[in-house]
Amino acid sequence: MYCLLLSLMQHMSPRWYIRNFDYHEARMIHLSYHDGEHYNGVRLKEDSCIGSARPIIIKADADISAASIQSKTVTSKLKGAAGIINAGSIKLVMAGSGCENSEKVEEVLLQVGGDVDAAIEFLIAEQGTEEYSVKKQ
Repeated sequence: MYCLLLSLMQHMSPRWYIRNFDYHEARMIHLSYHDGEHYNGVRLKEDSCIGSARPIIIKADADISAASIQSKTVTSKLKGAAGIINAGSIKLVMAGSGCENSEKVEEVLLQVGGDVDAAIEFLIAEQGTEEYSVKKQ
């Protein structure tokens, strides 16, 4: 059995993670999905393409298990004290989504019950629709 995590990327979509265990030392394989047709492996621009791909380190990927554990803690805190979001969760969502508006991040975290991953996905998807509507005009 191999302990691997998958990160799936598609243009104009939030990143998807496939994780069937909690093991923070596991390697992550990055795949890109193209036009509903096929998957490609992802390599760094600087990768020599000789042999296995060099590790790709994305801060949001490194924080996945931490975010998952932290979101469970935040959810339990929310049940006890409604409306309180952990500052660490806000920072994780800001780093993972690229959203610099902490009030908006906190609002989204409240809407998704403190789930850091769901908040990141929501904000990325929202940014994609905003960019699409601006290009269309």
